[in-house]
Amino acid sequence: MRLSNYTLTPTQLNNAKAKVKLYKLSDGGGLFVEVSPAGQKTWRYQYRFGGSRRDVKIGRYPELGVVDARDRHFEMRALLERGIDPADARRQELTERKLRVAGVVAPADAFEAFSKRWVRERLMTRSDTDRKQVGSRLERFVWPAIGAKSLSAVRPADVLEIIEAVRATPKTAEGVRAIIQQLYNYAIQKLLVELNPALPLRGVIEVPPAEHHRHLNEVELGAFWRSIERQGAHFVTIASTKLLM
Repeated sequence: MRLSNYTLTPTQLNNAKAKVKLYKLSDGGGLFVEVSPAGQKTWRYQYRFGGSRRDVKIGRYPELGVVDARDRHFEMRALLERGIDPADARRQELTERKLRVAGVVAPADAFEAFSKRWVRERLMTRSDTDRKQVGSRLERFVWPAIGAKSLSAVRPADVLEIIEAVRATPKTAEGVRAIIQQLYNYAIQKLLVELNPALPLRGVIEVPPAEHHRHLNEVELGAFWRSIERQGAHFVTIASTKLLM
């Protein structure tokens, strides 16, 4: 991301007086301060997403100072780079905060809540198929066991119990363990925890090497080619199969 050439200073903001109509003081990179007729000063970020112009409230000045507002601006630009609408992320953040205060949902450091944040923030560059597979494994195997636990309360024994339950399918078991390990790597980067409970269990489930089908020989290739048009498939499927061969 390109650096923004910020221009506003605390002195300029402190000296900004209210006018009859609302007006803006631009800081750079889409970041600006909105001054209301009542003299209220609000940091906002204007950007383009999905072909339309949008803006999101960041916070009030002077409660949110210049440095903090620019840090928040950078975080929102980073979300935009990953294809996430900063306004949607902000609304979700505020909704979760209100629900937590009301005791309706688990705290943000609960495993399930953080895992959803991890998927949202770290897997946006993955394909839809990959994200759906990760979400499915979390929902089926992980959340029922440790979803309500805080991140710091999850122990290696908890993770072991999860993967042992699917030991009959080693590839799935190791995939689940790897998801938990990656999630905790991110939690460590966010300074939410210090230890990764999935790391000591690496290798507990041995994944057998993949067994591939052998190649067809020349006679078998010829027989396959001649049989393609007799399968009753769509002509596009037939043509595509021949092209691949």
